[in-house]
Amino acid sequence: MLSGTYPRDKRLHRQMRDSGFFDALGVKSEIDVAPKVFPLEYIKVQSGTQADGRLAVELRRTLFGPHEEKVPKDKRGSFFRGLTEAMTNVSQHAYPEDWDVGAIKVIKKGWWMLGHIDKLRKKLKIMIVDQGVGIPRSLPRTHRDILPSLLAALKLENNDGAMIHAAMEVGRSRMGQTHRGKGLNDLKQIIDLCQAGTLRILSKKGEYVYRVRNGLAISDVKGHTVSLNGTLVEWTIPLDAISPLLALDEGGTEEK
Repeated sequence: MLSGTYPRDKRLHRQMRDSGFFDALGVKSEIDVAPKVFPLEYIKVQSGTQADGRLAVELRRTLFGPHEEKVPKDKRGSFFRGLTEAMTNVSQHAYPEDWDVGAIKVIKKGWWMLGHIDKLRKKLKIMIVDQGVGIPRSLPRTHRDILPSLLAALKLENNDGAMIHAAMEVGRSRMGQTHRGKGLNDLKQIIDLCQAGTLRILSKKGEYVYRVRNGLAISDVKGHTVSLNGTLVEWTIPLDAISPLLALDEGGTEEK
């Protein structure tokens, strides 16, 4: 069961309502005011326990609107593949049967997705969060045999930030499925495709940031003193970097 109080600030209350926060928890909003029109379009809170490709398709259609057909078919498929991979990773690795949740009570063994399209700042932001065991704990369970050599190759110490970085570099899947061979590396696809933006992952006490700016890709890791008790994956992409995709036809040439 959940208990809590509504925010006193009506603006925050309205924002939580319009973003779908109350709907996701099955809680009725206390204010009955029509949504205001802001230069910000919410990607309303969604949740699930398995990978849901339909959400990726809906998100792509929300972003591209009537121009979706202008995007080459191969790019349509890869644009939000990382989103599906994040869901898949939660369903297969985040909640192992022998995991001790400790003091944090898990609401539901699944993921939550939310985000927004900020037309004023011209940015798209998408986030997926879970309350699972965390990448730094799941990686040693799934790739124990190659982990030491991988950390050595990356010249990283054995900490939570390094574990996230190592998980991004793993080139094979424990599941033995060829279509999942890249694993978490798929999370970078949308950033690489747009050649701009930032992928940020917080898991346990680690943080991993991958960004592409002016065609240059940079990775960085950090450590924190407080644990997230789960994993947060966040993509931030300039809308200007997405727009050029709409100027391509099926043959990959610019439209006249």
